[in-house]
Amino acid sequence: AEKVEGPRLFQAGLYFDAYAAWKQGLDTLDGIPAEMLGDRARKLAIALCNNAAQALLRCTDVEGASTERARVMAQKALALDPHNVKALFRRGCAYFNAEKWELARADFEQVLQLEPGNEAAARELARLEEAAAVAPAGDAAGASDAPGDVTRRALREGERFRREVLALADRHGCGEKWCQRFSKLQVQACHWAQHQLSDPEMRADLIEVWGPMFSSLDEQQREDFLSSYEFVADVKAQFADELRLLRRTGPEEAAAADEVEVEAVAKEVSGGGGAAGEGATAAAAVAAEVEEMLDGQRAV
Repeated sequence: AEKVEGPRLFQAGLYFDAYAAWKQGLDTLDGIPAEMLGDRARKLAIALCNNAAQALLRCTDVEGASTERARVMAQKALALDPHNVKALFRRGCAYFNAEKWELARADFEQVLQLEPGNEAAARELARLEEAAAVAPAGDAAGASDAPGDVTRRALREGERFRREVLALADRHGCGEKWCQRFSKLQVQACHWAQHQLSDPEMRADLIEVWGPMFSSLDEQQREDFLSSYEFVADVKAQFADELRLLRRTGPEEAAAADEVEVEAVAKEVSGGGGAAGEGATAAAAVAAEVEEMLDGQRAV
């Protein structure tokens, strides 16, 4: 199998590749009942699930990665350890990204019950309350398609993106620079939206691209929707490399702690050899214990 080092890929901002590397180890466990795993293999599987979930949470450009797929990975860890704080937190983040406010709140609150001083959970819970406060009632139940709701969701996504980047920039000591960039780009996005709406041909193109949803918006809603969309798109296009650098060193919930966990358990299971953290190493470690366990079952 191809040997790809998950931690190196994660730190390089190649989050989906990091997820694939960690999942390589998890694939060894397919079809093996949880109750048949030994303690060391179980511990390693939980760490790999948590790593994979964290990597998926960063894959905002892959459809479903930061929501449902991240939730599934965190859920697999919780199936092995229902009180695992990292898995609860990451499942809560996946619910948050999917705007499932009540489910996210329940996970963050459970994290705080288990670890009252968990700053990451407290911070995300505060963000959740802000987001839920401005969400239309239809969103909490599964999203309404009313024109006003479409525009509000676009504005919330733009604001969420802006806050996320500014929080990362502040931790790197460059918050003021990004504030200035955002102010300039938001003005440009607004002017560009107004220009597109004032040009008959461009307006027709917008209606063709966005379909009936866009046609149902009034003039102000169209401008707000386009401004938010263009702002996020422009930031990602102009500053893609810098955004990757900002996200290399994340907050407390970053995967760094899990790399140590994977390394320690992998060495314990495999006898200390190999490059810790690699998907292939993890797979070999789990396979060794599973094979040993199955041999014992067959002998009986």
